[in-house]
Amino acid sequence: MKSTHLFIPAAWVLSLSIAYIVGAKIQSSNDSDKNDTADVPENARSYYRSSASNASSSRRGNAGRDGASGRGSSKEDLDISNIVKDDDPIQRVQSLLALIGRLGPNDFEQVVADFRASGLTRERMAEYEMLLHAWAKSDPLSALAYAEENTGSRFARQTILSSWAADNPTGALQWAESHYDGDGANPWLVGVIRGMVKTDPAQATEIMGTLPYSRERGDALATIIPHIAELGQEQAQQWLNTLDDERLRNGATARLAESLAEKDPEATASWVMSLSDEEQRQRAIGEVADTWADNDVASAVAWTETLSGADKVRAASELIGEYTQESPEEASQWLDSMAGTDGYDSVARSFIWSSARSNPELALSKVSTLNNVENQPRYYSRVLNEWHRRDADAAAAWMDSNNVSEAIRNNATRTRRGR
Repeated sequence: MKSTHLFIPAAWVLSLSIAYIVGAKIQSSNDSDKNDTADVPENARSYYRSSASNASSSRRGNAGRDGASGRGSSKEDLDISNIVKDDDPIQRVQSLLALIGRLGPNDFEQVVADFRASGLTRERMAEYEMLLHAWAKSDPLSALAYAEENTGSRFARQTILSSWAADNPTGALQWAESHYDGDGANPWLVGVIRGMVKTDPAQATEIMGTLPYSRERGDALATIIPHIAELGQEQAQQWLNTLDDERLRNGATARLAESLAEKDPEATASWVMSLSDEEQRQRAIGEVADTWADNDVASAVAWTETLSGADKVRAASELIGEYTQESPEEASQWLDSMAGTDGYDSVARSFIWSSARSNPELALSKVSTLNNVENQPRYYSRVLNEWHRRDADAAAAWMDSNNVSEAIRNNATRTRRGR
C-alpha cells in the first residue's frame, strides 16, 4: 500500500507546466549561443567556459542597457515584492510570468535574490523553480555561478542544469563534470539527466551508469523510468538488458514494474512472472501487487491467489494493507486462509501494522497467530501503546479482559520519549 498520497495544489502544477513555456520563449533569443557550443570537445572545456563566460558578460552588459525587449528595465519592472505578497496563487503565477517576460539576462540575479530574501517556503518552491528555469534559458553560466555562491542545497544547481541540458546537453554535462571533485556520486549529473532524458534516454542511461550506488543514482533512475515505461514493455525489457550493474538492474526492474502496472497491471503481472532472476521477480511482484491494489484490490487479490510459495507471500504482504483499509473483515479472513503456510508471519505483520490504528482489536487478534512466538510481546506492546495514547480507557479495558502480562501492560502505558 502506498502510504502517502500527495495532493499538489493546482497553482503548483500550473507553475511547473508554464515554466517550460516561459523557457521556450526566452530561449528563442539565445539559439545562436547554444549552437556555438553544442559540440564542444571534452578537451576544450576550459576554453569553452572562458568563452561562454565572456559571451554571458557581453549579454549582461547589453541587457543592462537595452532590457529584455529593447528598452531599459526600471526598478518597478523588476519589483517582485508585490507578487510574493499576493495570496491568490493563480494571480501570483500570472504576475510572475509577466515579470519573467520583461527580464533581460542581466536582470535575473536581482530578481532571484529578492525572491529568495522574501522567504523560500514549500509552497513557493515551484515559483522559484520557474525563475531558475527561465534564467538558465537566458544565461545558464551566470545562473550557476550565482547558485554556487549563494545556495547550499542541490536544488538550484540541479534545476538550472536540467533546463540547460534540455537545450545543450553537452555544455551542461561539461559543467557538471568539471564542477565536482568529491569522493561520492556527482549530484550535478542528476540535473543533466533530468534535462536530457526526454530526447536522449540512451545517453541519460549511460550517464546514470557512471554513478555508484547512491541516493544520486536512485534519483537518476527515478527520473529515467517514466520515459522508459512510455516505450512499452518490450522496449523496456531491452533497456533493462543494457544495464550491466546487477543491483541497478534489479532496482530498475522493480520501478519499471510499478510504472507499467499503473497502466496495465495484468500484462505487467505476466511479464514479472517471466523473470528468471528470483530477486528481480520478487521485488517486481511486490510493486505490481501494491500498485494494482491501490486501484483494484479484488483483482490484485485474485491474481495473488494464482501464485504460490514466496511469490504469493511477497504479493500478499504488499497488498494486504490496502485490502485491510478497504475491507478489514475480508482481509482478516483472507489472512486466516494462509495460516500455517511458509511466510505467513510476513503477511500477518503487514496486516497488524495496517490495521493497528483503525482497528486495534482486529490487529491484536492476529498477534497470537504469529509463528515466531518470541515476537508476539513486541507486537502486543507496540499496538497497545499506540492505542493507549489515543484511547487509554479502551486499551486498558482490552488488557483487563485479555489478561496481558505485566511487562506488556507496562510497555503499553509507557509514554514514548519525544512525544
